[in-house]
Amino acid sequence: MNALPPDVQRAYGAMAARNSFFKISYLIPHSVQDMNTASIFGWYTEGLHQTATPLQIASVLPADIREPFTPLDSMFAQRVLHNVWPTIVPIQISALAQALNEVIQGPFRVILTNNEVVADEVDKVIAGLEFPVLHASKFSAQGRTSLEALSTERICEYVRTTLAGLASIPKWFNFARSARREISNVQQRRLKKHFLPAGLHNVVVPNELALRAFGWKLTTSNRISQPITPALLDPKRYVEAICKSADAVEQERAKLAHDLPMTLIDHKYVLAVSSAFWGHYENWRSIVQTAPPDNRNALKQLMARVVQSKSYFEVFNLEKDPEETARVMSFLASERRADMASFTSALTLLSTATLTPVLRMEPKLNDVRGDLKLLAHCVRTEAKVNFVWKTSRLTRRLGERMRNLVDDEFLKRIDAPERGGQIEGMKIVSDVPIELMLTNGIPLCMRYDVSRIPPVPGNLFLGQCVIPPVFLPSSSFSEVLVIRSFSEDDVLRGLFEDAVNTITQYPKEEIVKCRFVDVSTPDEFVAALHSYKGAILVFDGHGTYDKDSGTGTLIVGGAPLDIWKMKERCSVPPIVMFSACDTQPIDGSHSSVANAVFNLGARAVLATPPASQ
Repeated sequence: MNALPPDVQRAYGAMAARNSFFKISYLIPHSVQDMNTASIFGWYTEGLHQTATPLQIASVLPADIREPFTPLDSMFAQRVLHNVWPTIVPIQISALAQALNEVIQGPFRVILTNNEVVADEVDKVIAGLEFPVLHASKFSAQGRTSLEALSTERICEYVRTTLAGLASIPKWFNFARSARREISNVQQRRLKKHFLPAGLHNVVVPNELALRAFGWKLTTSNRISQPITPALLDPKRYVEAICKSADAVEQERAKLAHDLPMTLIDHKYVLAVSSAFWGHYENWRSIVQTAPPDNRNALKQLMARVVQSKSYFEVFNLEKDPEETARVMSFLASERRADMASFTSALTLLSTATLTPVLRMEPKLNDVRGDLKLLAHCVRTEAKVNFVWKTSRLTRRLGERMRNLVDDEFLKRIDAPERGGQIEGMKIVSDVPIELMLTNGIPLCMRYDVSRIPPVPGNLFLGQCVIPPVFLPSSSFSEVLVIRSFSEDDVLRGLFEDAVNTITQYPKEEIVKCRFVDVSTPDEFVAALHSYKGAILVFDGHGTYDKDSGTGTLIVGGAPLDIWKMKERCSVPPIVMFSACDTQPIDGSHSSVANAVFNLGARAVLATPPASQ
């Protein structure tokens, strides 16, 4: 091995690290989803609400059987290089058997349950499987491990038992011998104590679990929330705890990354803002009026607190109809709490994968929705006088207003100078375009390599957080598919193709080819996708956004095409770009075209805001 050239050694090491047989798959089965009963604020199904705690438990456990025996800097490097990535999969109980028998390749499977009916079904599914499955559950039964007792030590014990069994199967003998050799003669890495006290609150959980996932344990606690006191009502208490936990993650990551190029670090921070369905911000008062009279006071208080929330806590006035108000509010507030637990679990998946600090900012950032509507209206109607000046002024005002709504402690970290002169990444989790917020005088998206995931719909958001990275061969970029849909007399019809031809007239090296396919019906749209096996799709045409329904569509053959309804008919390449208006409107995004193509399998989407007609 040492005699091989360095680049060959690296390739060999990456191949060995990516070996799927060494990976541990964590499956979290839940009850069958019914979107008709999804939560009214975050659009999570009850099934995904069930997975919140198991997701957090799984996120701190080893992703590979070799990780507990690997030095932390090596473990971190493999995670950052995406050679090792956590496989954590929420799954409907009805699909579990197929996943175990046909999808999961490796022999190491751990199932986590916290629903009694689901746990009983799991026992039936795993009985008699070729490989033993470790079932950790909140509900005790023969053959199950306690969910609370599931730890790295318990995982290692299960791995050793499984390898002993594999050694007796001829086709697995060589793998079992190799795997046992890698972990048998190496001492398991011990957890290290960290000075950070556990805050015991959703706002700091992602950072605390990121430290746990990378080998630290928090031995003390300092609860952020206390009984109602003036101190509790001071958001500074929460901001300080969030920043302290994020700094702890950043400092430990810097130590582990000292030998890695900064270009390999995905994100400097995850900037997160909790949210709710856009329509509630506009229509919550009319929603209240549809409720039975006895329930209106409770619903009014809860809806107002959610859509007008300023910080990390909520205070309710129960003086009027206290019993009825408390009863109704208890039901709706419990659903909101479940949404927040699921939101936190999704952020935890982002933080624990590569030790990334999370700054959970105050929800008062959602107050800019009025500014977003003004900007979008200005652009869509193309103001007749001083259009460019008005658009520029509204955009800058939006950026300044967002900055004024962010605590100075967060801004201090966002504005900090780049490390090593590199362009750093920033992951945004928000329904409002924080990428337009000003930092050091320019928009965030001009200073950082920014990507954003909308937190609503909740099911789709969580799905984006659990999905692993993909490795694409260079051959998949040799051709770009451009699906075009314009009328023959549309003045925009040839602009994109002309631009491509201009760029490729004087190639200095081999240029990627674009294949244009004109479509006028949904069937032709589907056929064009089925004919393409590459990595990049561009849609060249028109897009629309219905502000009343909150739904975005593409115009194909002069008629709107609802991409959300195409899931059973087609999938899309990993990378999707839109040369079309309003595919990710800044004044509403829950049912945008961009979200819809994520639902069809896209991994990265370049979407567009409103444009003038």
